[in-house]
Amino acid sequence: MKVSSDLLNIAFMVLALSLAIFLPFELFLFSYAVLGPLHYLTEIHWLRKRNYFIELPGNWHWIFIGIALLATVFPISKLLGLSFGVLEKNNETGFYSGSLVFAAFIFAAILLFVRNRIGVLLSAPISIAIAFALMKWIPLHFMALGILLPTLIHVYLFTLLFMIYGLLKSPSRIGWLAVALLLLSPVAIYFLELEGLSEEAGALYNESEMPAVNYIMASIWNSLSGEFPSASALRKFQVFIAFAYTYHYLNWFSKTSIIGWKNTLTKRSALLIGGIWLMAVSLYAYDYKTGFALLFFLSFLHVFLEFPLNWLTIKSVDTPIFRTVSLNNKFTVYDTKKVYDQVQDPGGIGLFKGAHEYSRAGSEV
Repeated sequence: MKVSSDLLNIAFMVLALSLAIFLPFELFLFSYAVLGPLHYLTEIHWLRKRNYFIELPGNWHWIFIGIALLATVFPISKLLGLSFGVLEKNNETGFYSGSLVFAAFIFAAILLFVRNRIGVLLSAPISIAIAFALMKWIPLHFMALGILLPTLIHVYLFTLLFMIYGLLKSPSRIGWLAVALLLLSPVAIYFLELEGLSEEAGALYNESEMPAVNYIMASIWNSLSGEFPSASALRKFQVFIAFAYTYHYLNWFSKTSIIGWKNTLTKRSALLIGGIWLMAVSLYAYDYKTGFALLFFLSFLHVFLEFPLNWLTIKSVDTPIFRTVSLNNKFTVYDTKKVYDQVQDPGGIGLFKGAHEYSRAGSEV
């Protein structure tokens, strides 16, 4: 069963990469419009059932919802043709949105250590202040991070970390082969000779906010090589983006039995999610730009709500880099028994047990 799951994982990678090579824009547009909304809805539902992998009282996740609303208001308004006058003229809308993305990431990290509601309420403005200060003082690096965190870092790097953590807990040669293939995929794309691209698909892509990701990748290329990437290199960036997004979605849907997210669905919730998904796909089919705009908030929200799990996975990767903060070494006996009671319940579905299941799924699917 383990071997077959690892082989399926590799098959999904090969499929996503093959389609991305020949249909880089078309594959991304399809995956984002069809697979994306269903992924957002099912993962948000699963995360909610797991209390977002954080043991805290109260409805603190509403802070994430508020930050996501503020972070997406400018991009959504731009997509819908609305203007913000001075802010837009001074190109500051990207600054505010990027700062808020980074603030959500900092807030998620602080949540791992906060133990009460007052701490949660104080940590939100502190996170926003830190993010805005960093964006103001060293804007280039953090502007890039603000764009890449909810996009390529989310779909590629965190997926890779989940796979590595799963293999550290449950070693598998084929699983490590899958990790190696995922790491080598960008290298393989670099050496490709690519055909021309569909103008119609490219036009649809350019109407979205995703070209900003290509721009950041081009800027990184420019800083490393000293020259702006060629048209061929720009196509390769898009191949990688299409591959990363498609594989990320396929990886999630292949985890239904391993982490059991489908078991959290009741008949009512399944019908509700299915209905919203069908409306979302229909909206994309009617007008892709409008669909992208109206679902932009949902895409950001699922990324923000996953941030605590991302931090838990980073802390749990037992390598020399992260060993000092791994879950095995970081928490004292008092912390484990008093703060994380569910870790002591081997028969339950404790939060860290759930985090391990999710991470392990990366290597088993």
